[in-house]
Amino acid sequence: MWSWEGATHQVELRHGRRSGIRKIYVNKKLEDRVKSMKNLLSDTGSQHSFMVGPKEGEILIVPKGASGFTYQLRIDSMPIEQNMACLLYTSDAADE
Repeated sequence: MWSWEGATHQVELRHGRRSGIRKIYVNKKLEDRVKSMKNLLSDTGSQHSFMVGPKEGEILIVPKGASGFTYQLRIDSMPIEQNMACLLYTSDAADE
């Protein structure tokens, strides 16, 4: 969760590691769903932009070798948090 000027916002990433599907929710509303053959065959990470209230949000998905991915949330280009398991959550449930 992220708060700005008295408003609290929730950003959630669902990253299907097997399917390559990414879903981004802002305040529990689906904002973006990406499915690509490239990510299915070889997931090389990605960058996703969206709005969080009046601010521009961005999620970076960066592969870290064979051991998975790192995730970073940025608001107006400022890093908010990196590897936030509670906000940026990876699951094959993204296939649903």
